Amino acid sequence: MVYSRGKSTVPERRGGGTRILFLVLGVLALAAAASAVLVLLGYSPFGLRLGDSELLSLWNAGDYDAVFSAADSILESDPLDPEGTTFGGFAAFYTGINAVRTDEQEESLQTATRLLRRALVIPNSPFPAERDYVLGKTYFHRGADYMDLSIRYLERALAAGHESADARTYLGLANAELGRHEASVDWFEQSLAHAGPQDIDAVRLRAAEAYVAVGNFDAATSALTAALLSLDDDFLLLVARNQLAEVYLASGDNDSARSVLEATIDQYPESADAYYYLGVIYDDAGDIVLARDYWRRAREIDPNHQDSLRRLANREG
Repeated sequence: MVYSRGKSTVPERRGGGTRILFLVLGVLALAAAASAVLVLLGYSPFGLRLGDSELLSLWNAGDYDAVFSAADSILESDPLDPEGTTFGGFAAFYTGINAVRTDEQEESLQTATRLLRRALVIPNSPFPAERDYVLGKTYFHRGADYMDLSIRYLERALAAGHESADARTYLGLANAELGRHEASVDWFEQSLAHAGPQDIDAVRLRAAEAYVAVGNFDAATSALTAALLSLDDDFLLLVARNQLAEVYLASGDNDSARSVLEATIDQYPESADAYYYLGVIYDDAGDIVLARDYWRRAREIDPNHQDSLRRLANREG
């Protein structure tokens, strides 16, 4: 899984620190810890059957560098080789997703795009549904300008029978990025219906954001509550707690938000976001002195906490 690009519907939310992009549905791993909360969509490549070619054997062995090297050798002599273009594109995508450096990632994703699009027009290219699936994810990871193409190819992959667990989650994310919130909710609900036990909580966290975007706070609360009951990772529990508090704030239920945040601080006293949101609640209640205290505490934990800095700048003096 990869990461989420959408923006929060809750005012003055931090710009990325505790946001679940895609917690790992299997792949989509966001290199940074903050990003990791995103969705892990995309890192567990699928196995393929049929045939006994060298490329297929290397692919199923998970040796993606070797796959790309072998495909590159084939393409040097025949640039239109169906297997070379297909497997070269697959390997370039997964190599790029795992790259640490941004420039290396972008170069690999561009290569994946070029090879997979070439495979689209080569007769008898193997694994067309899987090709569309990887191409759709490649476009997603290339950024907002490519979301429409990501949706096109992921939908084609599903229509052709491809069933990787994260395809629907990617579609939920891509539609959210384009502001198609109703479609995003629909894809996340389909993803929830198909997700396995290892992926379900990551999907719930992202689905909750989609529900908030359409004003369905009850569904968002239910999704997050279910995640909190089954998560056993402290970092993700903290993310889910703060996300639930955001939902309560967005719905106007400040009392429930305060209860969640106070419990969060009891268990995670170094959560800058929890202190920030408590400050927002007391600011709304007219207690600016206590609000400033909470924002200062958030800054003590995280000196670069931008929302607290902004609130303090607006209320100081």
